Amino acid sequence: YTVTGVDISPTAVAEATEAAAARGLSDRASFVTADITELTGFDGRFSTIVDSTLFHSIPVEARDGYLKSVHRAAAPGAGFFVLVFAKGAFPPEM
Repeated sequence: YTVTGVDISPTAVAEATEAAAARGLSDRASFVTADITELTGFDGRFSTIVDSTLFHSIPVEARDGYLKSVHRAAAPGAGFFVLVFAKGAFPPEM
């Protein structure tokens, strides 16, 4: 398998790229700087898409663009896994 990470932060992408290289994973892991709400260039590419706590941090008005990007990037029959936090999931002091 191969993995492609997408982040809007060039710093995060650079650090992830360095970490993958340090672990000998450059041939299987790549990272791109992009806005997930306007992601292009990956049409039908991914058989599995994982969102680890991004969706709930996207402004409500941008979520439609996010979902369209995910749908466009998903291959037919792709799995889509999303980890989100429900409003009120944590005590107020957190």
